[in-house]
Amino acid sequence: MPAAAAPKETKSSTPRVSRKRKSAAESERVVPWKIYLPESIHFRLRQLAYERGLKLSEAAAEVLDRGLPFYEIVRKDRAG
Repeated sequence: MPAAAAPKETKSSTPRVSRKRKSAAESERVVPWKIYLPESIHFRLRQLAYERGLKLSEAAAEVLDRGLPFYEIVRKDRAG
């Protein structure tokens, strides 16, 4: 009589983190810019993204959006 097969193990026993739905403000056009970061900043950014369940680029956008000032561009009419 053949031996009973052992149950298959899954790749990971931890549940996946569900992604948050993007708001209207977060759905801006995304351009693949390249920036160079020191290794220590990259590590901290990666850790923040992991803790919040975000992609690295989403965490970077969140941090930069919070830290950078907002500028208002006012154009004067050339005809007047």
